[in-house]
Amino acid sequence: AAGDGIWDWDINSNIVTHNAKWGEMFGFETGMLQHPIEVFTDLLHPDDRHDVDRALRAALESTGSYQHEHRMVRLDGGVLHVFDRGQVVERDNLGNPTRMAGAVTDITDRVHAEHRLRVTTEALIDANISLERKVEERTAELARANDDLRNLAWRDSLTGLPNRLAGMDRLNAEFARLSRGSAISAVLMLDVDLFYEEVPEQIEET
Repeated sequence: AAGDGIWDWDINSNIVTHNAKWGEMFGFETGMLQHPIEVFTDLLHPDDRHDVDRALRAALESTGSYQHEHRMVRLDGGVLHVFDRGQVVERDNLGNPTRMAGAVTDITDRVHAEHRLRVTTEALIDANISLERKVEERTAELARANDDLRNLAWRDSLTGLPNRLAGMDRLNAEFARLSRGSAISAVLMLDVDLFYEEVPEQIEET
């Protein structure tokens, strides 16, 4: 491609010939079109140097096909993410590689975009987890509130015992059950006079 740095490595002499784009990519002067292979290795990011060397050696010792994504450091200190690939194009009579040619592409913008997308995706996942947790907490709060409301409606606020509404509901349920059979039933009701006038003081004392 027009934006690629093209390189041609004479393996026996360890001299690399490249186009102007290659030099421009890494901050060299326009007229610099050849360099020893050590210039290339010196440009490799220290953390990626070993992996690139291993990938190149594997290519030379096997199929002759090389490709690798890594970082390279420009002369001005800027770090580029690149996709580098090459192919052995010449061998000697013994089959040993003597020349490899290839191209390098600056993929820095793509890598940064992928990083931003990954960060955004992780933030959305975290936000979704937080939202789900809040929904679960709110659902639990509503369930507790419903239980409290049920207790207020069906139980006496002073004693906590079932009130008249709860009693009538239970009676209706029993009447419905008994109506399906032939059993005889009776209802016994007890009334405690002056309960609310005497009991509260005793409760407060305890």
